[in-house]
Amino acid sequence: MSLRLFYSFIAVLMMCLCAFCQEVEGPRPIEDVYKILLDHNIAFDLNKTRRATVEGLIKAVDSGAMLLTAEQFHAMMIRTSVEKVEEWPEDICYLKVRGIFRDAGDEIIEHLKKWNDSGKAGVIMDLRGSGGESLPSVDRIAALYVSDDPLLYLLKDGRGEIIQTHRLSVDNETLDGNIPLLLLVDKATTAASELLVAILKNRKGVLVIGVSTSGDISYRENVPLSQDEILHIVTRRVYVNGVQYEGVGVLPDVAVNSDGVDGKRKLPPKVISIKPESAKAKSDRDLMEKVFPDPVLLRATDILLAMKATVTYGKKTTVDTPSPTGIH
Repeated sequence: MSLRLFYSFIAVLMMCLCAFCQEVEGPRPIEDVYKILLDHNIAFDLNKTRRATVEGLIKAVDSGAMLLTAEQFHAMMIRTSVEKVEEWPEDICYLKVRGIFRDAGDEIIEHLKKWNDSGKAGVIMDLRGSGGESLPSVDRIAALYVSDDPLLYLLKDGRGEIIQTHRLSVDNETLDGNIPLLLLVDKATTAASELLVAILKNRKGVLVIGVSTSGDISYRENVPLSQDEILHIVTRRVYVNGVQYEGVGVLPDVAVNSDGVDGKRKLPPKVISIKPESAKAKSDRDLMEKVFPDPVLLRATDILLAMKATVTYGKKTTVDTPSPTGIH
């Protein structure tokens, strides 16, 4: 890129900023800084400086924005959504989700339908640290638990005008008797995963456990900036039931904070008995050893076991989400 072309690029960026910002006292304009560098014969790498300038500008507009190379963009597009799938004792199923990406709809729905149809006690979907950007996948997964309200959410532009309305479709798959779904969240639950939590919160059969989500529920698009660079930046704001969660996050139904827990907690040693341990006792202990080091996972497991105890074993039924009132 020539110096003249680079200055033109900077000028366009500054014009865009001036169109939205009032003139205030502060640092010199970017082009003045570059002129000083040149006048004083201060050496700098033009390409690196250009990239740093662009990254600084987009971060000022959107703290979650990224300037991606073609290679980084390709890697982003091929990420898999599900990290871990496990079936535990007491018919509890565990699904660790890395992010709601393009394949999430097919993969997550497949597991939920299979476990629902086989009469499992419930599903723990771990969305801690999960992000993603696939709105079609969010729509399809949410439709499994949303039936009473066809409106899922709205996308608005920076002026507050509605750009897209996402509703339930007649083609959406549904569950025959919703299997209880416990969503584990933390402050790193963001983007499409956070949107899914916002839609499903307070739905029948769904409980949100953990701490408030990130508050970064806006929709980001990938916009080509040059032949080798893609801009990943917020272009739409998301509203669920008229609420915009930006900077606030989604509050859990059951608050459980695992900060400061190193994951090395262990169960008390097993009581020595002259009687052989029953299969049920061993199964129960195996389950507790799996979840005990993680307070959020332990609480979710306890809740599912309590819910299971209130229904007839093996009988498919719709279970009302227990009220979070009084749960600490």
